[in-house]
Amino acid sequence: MYLKIGRRDPISHVINLKWTVGKNKEIDMLINYINKFPLKTKKSLSFQLFCEARRRVLLRDHYGDGYLEMKDLCSLINPKNIFDI
Repeated sequence: MYLKIGRRDPISHVINLKWTVGKNKEIDMLINYINKFPLKTKKSLSFQLFCEARRRVLLRDHYGDGYLEMKDLCSLINPKNIFDI
């Protein structure tokens, strides 16, 4: 994937790299890319939940009463066993 966004941060003493994307424009580009080439793993549900949480934040639905709903929604993202949901 070569989108020219974000940055790679090496994680000490492991082979893996951490990819960091923080700007809204970059997040939009990454979401569009993943929607164009959908995930085919159990992470696809977490991605959908992330997109819903992000949508609510952009609409400012996470303030007030929406905080508890967001907390519940975010607790479902990347669970240890996604099939227990």
